[in-house]
Amino acid sequence: MRLGSPLLSAIPGLRHTFFTREGGVSGGIYASLNGGLGSRDDPASVAENRRRMAEQIGVIPEHFLSVHQTHSPNVVVASGPWQGVSRPLADAIVTRNEGLAIGATAADCGPILLVDPSARVIGAAHAGWKGALTGIVESTVEAMEQLGAERSGLHPDAARKRRRPDDRRHRHRYLFRRALLQLSPLGASRRAGLRPACAYNRACERVTVFNRRRRAGQASTGIPPGSILGG
Repeated sequence: MRLGSPLLSAIPGLRHTFFTREGGVSGGIYASLNGGLGSRDDPASVAENRRRMAEQIGVIPEHFLSVHQTHSPNVVVASGPWQGVSRPLADAIVTRNEGLAIGATAADCGPILLVDPSARVIGAAHAGWKGALTGIVESTVEAMEQLGAERSGLHPDAARKRRRPDDRRHRHRYLFRRALLQLSPLGASRRAGLRPACAYNRACERVTVFNRRRRAGQASTGIPPGSILGG
């Protein structure tokens, strides 16, 4: 199961998706489409899941890029596949290179995709509460501007996770609202097509995305729910 954005789908030459946890090979708490390279899942299962995600968005696995996220405002510019075995330490990726798919991983946080259709520059950001407070969205926009994007021409979209309304344990439950406030200068309140996905709400028929707090005390899980390809 994948979630799409009418806003981004209308842009010629651009492919994107918000992946859910369905359609993979992992088992247990990682069932089933776990693409988290830092998780304790079987590496072979993670590799197969990422191969499936890359195939669905139309690239080879080596061109399906994600970073080692640290809840920071740091952004990396991708000009090709990562060199070496280690992924860059950052919470957003931007690129203007065709044929690269970039993604942001989230188990509780907000994945945000941005594109300037005219400049052909794309960005994917992981808006955790720390990153949202320290400016990950603004850092991503600035990095895209350095590649030729125009702030006024950016089209943002994001996946909003539904949470149960009585979850008072999560003191940062409004982090996504903070991220959207950072997008407001881009007209996000007017243009962003938020993708709802059930992470914790007991009223949902099934949980469609990963949520770390639902698995409290167990290994964290995560997939790249937001991936975007500039072509």
